[in-house]
Amino acid sequence: MQMNLKLTGVAACLLLLAACGGETVRDSAETATGQNADASATAGSKPGTVLVFHEKEPDNEAHRVVFFVNADFMRINDWKEVDDFILFDRQQNTIFNVVKKDRTVLVIKPRTVDIKSPLPYELHETKEKSAATVKSVNGSDAYHYSYLIGDRVCYDTVSLDGYLDEVVAAIKEFRTVLAGEHAKTIGNTPVEMLDACDLAMNIFEPNRYLEKGFPLREWDGRGYQRFLVDVRGGIVADPELLKLPEGYQQYEIKMPTSP
Repeated sequence: MQMNLKLTGVAACLLLLAACGGETVRDSAETATGQNADASATAGSKPGTVLVFHEKEPDNEAHRVVFFVNADFMRINDWKEVDDFILFDRQQNTIFNVVKKDRTVLVIKPRTVDIKSPLPYELHETKEKSAATVKSVNGSDAYHYSYLIGDRVCYDTVSLDGYLDEVVAAIKEFRTVLAGEHAKTIGNTPVEMLDACDLAMNIFEPNRYLEKGFPLREWDGRGYQRFLVDVRGGIVADPELLKLPEGYQQYEIKMPTSP
């Protein structure tokens, strides 16, 4: 259930911020998404935070991903592919995935997860202090959490409580919308193709790991990983980056109803 930046299929959530290893977080990011707030008072958007992540997906080369988060929007794009992006409207609680090549916008609207998991599970976690060199960021220690079903590790994070809380809130909102979208596919998926870890982490408890704080690093056993490289606050984005392109076809994915 992994969804890539172009959201070419309704798989799992992009924001499995998987990471292992990494660099010390700095307070000066290259502003690939915006400019300094004091240099652009008339930019037309609320100041926010730019984050740069190093990401590695299974069978793909590592690349960098840029996030911009403010009170109204979260924008996500590959470092080199600014015209293909995900725009999350926090006021509408709606995700828009833009693909330039196809001139399309996939629209994902909020939907309540009102079903039970078809695979029973008990998700538990372990916690230990991390050696991550981020204590100076807010005076807190980072902790390594592992999320398990039985003896199987579903996911790992290194999280820092009390850090970038507004970003964490936006990610929670985003993942909640995605969970509703994923949930509607369950009835059309054979039980033997379902995975308990995916169900737990991406549909039924999508924000459990975010309750521990900001995920500095995240990874899973399939080879997905992501870690925070750089961050800078007080950024005002170019207003054009927070708009949907004109003339693109918008669509939603409709699941067939069961006979």
